[in-house]
Amino acid sequence: MVVLSTIVARTNVTASVSSAKSSPRTLRTRNTTAPSVTPSNAAVAPAAGTPFTVAFCGSFMPLHGADVIVEAAALLDHDPEIRFVLVGAGQTKAAVVERARALGCEHVSFVPPCQGDDLRALLCSADVWLGVFGDSEKTKVVVPNKVVDALALGKPLITADTPAIRRVLDSTQVRTVPARDARALADEIGALHADATARAALANAGRTAYEARFSPAALRSEVSEIVTAFSR
Repeated sequence: MVVLSTIVARTNVTASVSSAKSSPRTLRTRNTTAPSVTPSNAAVAPAAGTPFTVAFCGSFMPLHGADVIVEAAALLDHDPEIRFVLVGAGQTKAAVVERARALGCEHVSFVPPCQGDDLRALLCSADVWLGVFGDSEKTKVVVPNKVVDALALGKPLITADTPAIRRVLDSTQVRTVPARDARALADEIGALHADATARAALANAGRTAYEARFSPAALRSEVSEIVTAFSR
């Protein structure tokens, strides 16, 4: 059964890797509104005894590959301990909901867009966060807000293996799978479900990567270097 839950409206931050003309270290960010999740060193851990929750939050753009997520969920549907929560609304959501129904997913919930404390509480309760899994050209060149949010809150993260991700994160900081590969995604989720130590190490390394590359202090320093270079 596909569950349609209820909450409220969402914000968006996009971080994109700059073009080949820019320095390899240059990261370009675009804030369309306030950040969707406030970075914190003290992200709330999932409560003991709750289901193992895999979370996605986004606007269901084609680049997100949300259909790949429900296909992975279907492959894991035999395990009642693993549940999927997909938060947001957008272009492909109706098709993704229908795909989940067609696959007979019993452990997938769809939650309308939410923000602020509601969003943070929901995502902090997750055991693993998901990034993007599409194979469009845009997927290859952006580091989505959902990736940065996961790192900021110290959550284990799985996303597609892309040039943009490889430029800023390594295998200790994020788990990657080939784009549009539901089986690889299901296998990676299953592996993290079975290994709490690996989840903790991934989360800690991801948070360290956030501080080094994406935190306000890191971005201020990088912008300052760029401005200084152009002003010479």
